[in-house]
Amino acid sequence: KRAALVEGVFRNPNPASMTVQEWGDVEVQRMQEQTAAQAKAKAEEEEREADMTEEDKEERARLKASSWDDWKDEHPKGAGNKGDNYFTR
Repeated sequence: KRAALVEGVFRNPNPASMTVQEWGDVEVQRMQEQTAAQAKAKAEEEEREADMTEEDKEERARLKASSWDDWKDEHPKGAGNKGDNYFTR
């Protein structure tokens, strides 16, 4: 009876579901899929970029700059790292 209790207390509550080699194989497969997806997305972006006119590129740059300016106006420098001092100004 005591041996059964000791066995129950000192057992591993989280037994391994796969070996290190199996985990490594899964990670390699996942990284290959991720790399392929990134390459596909990059190719699609380059294709979209090639199809854009110069005016479209300028408009996109202007919108990006405008969006960044709006964000900076709404988030003053230091507002995120000073605790609740932001509201006491």
